[in-house]
Amino acid sequence: MNPANIVDDLIKDIKERLTLDGKNRVFKEGKELRSEFMNEEAEPEAFTREFLIDKIFSALELEKLPEKFEEEGLKTNLLGLVEPYLKDIEG
Repeated sequence: MNPANIVDDLIKDIKERLTLDGKNRVFKEGKELRSEFMNEEAEPEAFTREFLIDKIFSALELEKLPEKFEEEGLKTNLLGLVEPYLKDIEG
């Protein structure tokens, strides 16, 4: 997907997945995109990730981070990175 026309590509992709009623409600009436407007129902979070976020990241050549961090693991990793600088400040 080309970054220059990513929005057009995303809109086209979404329109292809909508029912006729869904297209009218979303693009003509300005209603919020809802799973019941889709040809195949999908969880909103999964749809957003797969059809929007992943495609945007890919077009912009961005790297995705893992979806979930374990809270304690994240704290430990951050502490390990920050700790040497804290010691330098104290000394």
